[in-house]
Amino acid sequence: MKPGEERRELNAQRSRSTGAMRFKLRQPDARRRYARRKTIVEPVFGQLKEARGFSTLSLRGLARAAGEYLLACLAHNLGKLLRVCPLPAARLTPAAV
Repeated sequence: MKPGEERRELNAQRSRSTGAMRFKLRQPDARRRYARRKTIVEPVFGQLKEARGFSTLSLRGLARAAGEYLLACLAHNLGKLLRVCPLPAARLTPAAV
């Protein structure tokens, strides 16, 4: 912007998809489905972002980005598995010490 120019903002109108989603969420059955999704799917994305620090992809290209995302998911799932089935503690023998 040039000095002295007035700032103008463009307000986007609501799209059809937004209105359709609003209508859908007014239905009791759809509201229950989305409430269930909140407890099943959404926490995983939050855990990947916050706990694992996976907020952006580092690699470019669809195949590489998909591979990077799969590795992040694998790490997440292995962490869950190790909480349920921990590895046996390593035993130190006197000869190893």
